[in-house]
Amino acid sequence: MKAWIWPLAFLSITAAAERRLTFQTPYDKFDLVLLSKGATVDGKPANIGPFLEVLPMLTDPLGTESCTPPGKAPITVKVEGNTRSIYPKQGLVSDGKSCLSVAGEGLHYFPMHREFLIGPKRDSIQLKSPLKIFRNGEKVASLKRVGKSWANEAPEQLLNWDFIERLENSLRDFDVRLRVQETIKDGKPKMIIQSGDQTYEFYKITNVMWAVKKPGQKWLEASDDWSFWYDFDDGILQDRYKDQIRVAADPAQEKGARMAALDKMDATWSPNMRDAYHKMLLNPSEDEAIQGLAIKRLKRKPSAETAGVLIQFLESSSNDDLKTEAAIALRLQNPKAPKWTANSSDAEKAKALEFWRNWWKQNSKAP
Repeated sequence: MKAWIWPLAFLSITAAAERRLTFQTPYDKFDLVLLSKGATVDGKPANIGPFLEVLPMLTDPLGTESCTPPGKAPITVKVEGNTRSIYPKQGLVSDGKSCLSVAGEGLHYFPMHREFLIGPKRDSIQLKSPLKIFRNGEKVASLKRVGKSWANEAPEQLLNWDFIERLENSLRDFDVRLRVQETIKDGKPKMIIQSGDQTYEFYKITNVMWAVKKPGQKWLEASDDWSFWYDFDDGILQDRYKDQIRVAADPAQEKGARMAALDKMDATWSPNMRDAYHKMLLNPSEDEAIQGLAIKRLKRKPSAETAGVLIQFLESSSNDDLKTEAAIALRLQNPKAPKWTANSSDAEKAKALEFWRNWWKQNSKAP
């Protein structure tokens, strides 16, 4: 949204003296007091920036264009005994005799409630399970909470989990840049989040700003904290390496194609890649060269989930060299664990395996 500029007409209004504007809407009645510097509502500093450019239409002559107002106005403003009727959807301002057509979306920013002017500047939306996301009427994600993490109810879909985490964080605590009337949503890109039993409607109202209609709320809250959502398209929502992951994880693909896909994934990481490497290790008929590469990649990102897979690999694999690499990767979780090498005796290997089984029992439920 472009920066708001104080019009010269408004400066001439406020420079003279205090002026009181009485707003009447379907949701509230309140006084806006214009001062020589700024404005107040209920004695509190008011944010009039969002509708400042059209404010002179409440005080300046509208011209000589006669018209018949289109019914009862959703907003009326009284200034010194004179009443202006505001029709945001029609882009019209009337004094009862003359009308002024207003181009653009400025009238949508006229306050329908005192919260537009003095409402909280920060808000929060806590995402709950089950979580469903719709884009322009089409469901694009369906998630459920598993422990402290989200799990995809459509496992074949490879979501961008870093984006999902940023999305959740950006909703948990966001800056309310401004409030805007619901009428602005017409024709705008739409996204719906169903969080538990609550439904939130989001509309992209500018190139860098989304606005949300919260349950039971009659207007929208807009925030530029959500600018990184862009158009909320598949390029943002899905893992950028989804095609390579699918090829690399598919045993039916030729080995050369799989290795080429793995090579493209070498310098990056995502939970989807981790899950693909896990499947490679748990597949008893998997190519051993691919399993060796999977262990190498997993070693870079040790985790409790990966430790459980490596323990299963120690129990099931017959390749001593790969099992040695798996044991080395495991010891990143606990360097005091017994060593396992290809030259270790059967008793030493059994001791190491028993150690890891016990370790897993104690740590498998850890977050």
